[in-house]
Amino acid sequence: MIHFIFIISLSLMVQAQGWKDFQLKTGCRLFNLKGELLKSFPGDVCLYFEDGKLLTAKDSGLDLYEKGFKHLWHIPGHFHHGLSLSNDKNKILAMASDFAPYKKHKKRIDKLMVISLDGKILHQVLSTEIFKLAGMKTHLRRSGTTDFEMSHFNSLFEIPTITKTELPYLKKGNFIANSRDDGLFILSSDLQTVEFSKVLTQSVLHQIHDAQILENGNLLVFNNLTVGPTQELEFSSVQEIDLTSNKVVSEFTTTPKAAFYSKHGGAVQKLDEDHLLISHSFTGTFIYSKSKKKFVNVISSTHLVDGKPFPTLKVRLYDLRRFLSFWE
Repeated sequence: MIHFIFIISLSLMVQAQGWKDFQLKTGCRLFNLKGELLKSFPGDVCLYFEDGKLLTAKDSGLDLYEKGFKHLWHIPGHFHHGLSLSNDKNKILAMASDFAPYKKHKKRIDKLMVISLDGKILHQVLSTEIFKLAGMKTHLRRSGTTDFEMSHFNSLFEIPTITKTELPYLKKGNFIANSRDDGLFILSSDLQTVEFSKVLTQSVLHQIHDAQILENGNLLVFNNLTVGPTQELEFSSVQEIDLTSNKVVSEFTTTPKAAFYSKHGGAVQKLDEDHLLISHSFTGTFIYSKSKKKFVNVISSTHLVDGKPFPTLKVRLYDLRRFLSFWE
């Protein structure tokens, strides 16, 4: 644990020797590790390619551009939360939503998608079908002040090659998807089979963001509402969980615990065996050293727009130097 008084101040795990020269991606803005804004693009969420191509997602669709904003293709739809790449970088993993009328309002139904680099939808599945395959009942929840949602999926990643595991569903090509309140799901490579589902008991009502499988087979999550000693104590944590034993094998929290609380978002990325990139929804981005048990870098500018606090869903650190060379 560390003493934490106050803080304000494509989809691949990066390697230890190089990440200090990498760039932070939040939404469609890029920063260096000094917190300096390098580039900003239109869109809610972006994905960047080494050949200079730019993928932008917003509530009206998904669009791929070449340098100079030459438009290559468009997929209509409402896209949200994040974009990532498959392990071989040949497929795009996206979260979208369909909408249907509900009384005088509308209801949102999440949709998970695997898309080729030339804009073809390879696989997709609705959250209602996922719940059906997992034997779960669907239910509506309020979303904002007027609308409703059937689910709240917030992360989708491909499972890497696992170095050692006895769990048959943890295999390369499967996907892990997380839905706040509903649990995490291991899906087959075509998204048509639920091979495993689980609501984490380490979190109150599975208030989880950013669920990933590490190469050792463990689960890495940003736990928004961690089960604490009392119900009144609300705090967040980053946890690595052994799915075989269901035990937390490592955890980042603060002292006092309630000082780190990101109720509606947050993200984590493993940089190397000692460092984690942690982003709080409202305060900033932090590089945490497990051996030193302290933050070695704090970047608050990722959560500021025009000098004012701006919430962000998640921050990632990638080597985007080749991409940026096309947009100088």
